[in-house]
Amino acid sequence: MTKITVINKSNHTSVVQSIRNYIKWINRNNILNQNIKIIIHDAPISSYGYLSDCQVDFDNRHIYYSLYNIEEYLVAKKSNNIIVNRLEYALSEILYDLNYHIAQFYTLEYEKVTHKELIDHFDRFEYNIRKYSYYLTYKYLFCHNNSSTLYKDGLTLKFDSEISAHLKKAFVQFRNFIKKELEFPLKVNIHITHKELEDSYGYFQYPKSLFKYPRIVVSTHSYEQLKKEMSLFDSDLNILRILAHEIGHYQDYISDNIILDEKMSEKIADKYEDELIQKFIDQVYYVNYHEN
Repeated sequence: MTKITVINKSNHTSVVQSIRNYIKWINRNNILNQNIKIIIHDAPISSYGYLSDCQVDFDNRHIYYSLYNIEEYLVAKKSNNIIVNRLEYALSEILYDLNYHIAQFYTLEYEKVTHKELIDHFDRFEYNIRKYSYYLTYKYLFCHNNSSTLYKDGLTLKFDSEISAHLKKAFVQFRNFIKKELEFPLKVNIHITHKELEDSYGYFQYPKSLFKYPRIVVSTHSYEQLKKEMSLFDSDLNILRILAHEIGHYQDYISDNIILDEKMSEKIADKYEDELIQKFIDQVYYVNYHEN
């Protein structure tokens, strides 16, 4: 089985053990086709005349990571009424650095490029590399790290003032339905806006910080046009489908699975969308709609 191996040459054993626990999670998901070694030590790394935490050897598939300045990160932090202990905060910094380089190895395989091509055209790949790094780091820390940080669960629902009372009622009914159907162990904030979004009807935004919760934004901008093309019943459900799809992305995010392929992620969200909407029609909306 392909795996990432951690070789420890550091005296910071508790930090290294936390890194090992993370790598076990990565290995369970088997996201790479070739092995990688991560060598952890305490000596500073010099890169172009500057001290650095990390150095990559693409030829031998080695990542060298130094904990020489770990004390700078071993500090408790508080923001947005969330308190993170010193080890968890340090781990967020370390894992992001490591994931930034793991994501480069993943990119070599996924994009079928050489490391020279990756370096020469890095601006072409950098957005996805950063996206993978944030995704891996905070998916693990929020959902799989047995964190001592007390994060809220459930979901919140916020409406722009332009949303009609009728559509608000449909969203509230759907919220109550999904709260019975699904678990929300990490709070997700849902914003229903009338504004038109760029290139989408809605999106799921996973956290890029230990001090922020996941977020879903759904646009109802197309609602008036939908009502001209179909019944009010179907118009409502088409808007609710957007939320159901993004809830699928949230459920994927809190799962144990690592999905870096965007097409696969969309298939999972589509499946949640279809199943949730059909259940909602059968159990709640059809009956309630005709009663009113």
